[in-house]
Amino acid sequence: MVLTREYWEDIAIIKVEGKLVGGLENSEKCHDCFGETLRSGTKNIIIDLGDAPWANSQGIGMLIGAYTGARNANAQLVLAGVSSRIRDVLDVTKLSLLFTIFGTVDEAARSFGAGPRPQAGDTTISAAQA
Repeated sequence: MVLTREYWEDIAIIKVEGKLVGGLENSEKCHDCFGETLRSGTKNIIIDLGDAPWANSQGIGMLIGAYTGARNANAQLVLAGVSSRIRDVLDVTKLSLLFTIFGTVDEAARSFGAGPRPQAGDTTISAAQA
């Protein structure tokens, strides 16, 4: 699992690539990435799951931890690009009632009032390996 963070206006976009699964290394990666994002003062966070085909129970737990951390920091966290397999898990567990879910990152960003998304390489987007 690879996490990449980029900023668009006042929004942090955390992209998850690969299976969203737990384990010590992945849990630490998630904890560090979300912690750094919240410490930066960002109040609008999108978790982009477009390249995450599925998640195990620990991966879903990491999403819940991120949501709880965001809420405790008075930040908003939404999901985007959720695969049908992950969406099924969220629906069965009723977590889809907890999370706000958008089809795309652009839709999620518009919900935060963002303007048109800059093209890759534009200086208003910055990315960092999380």
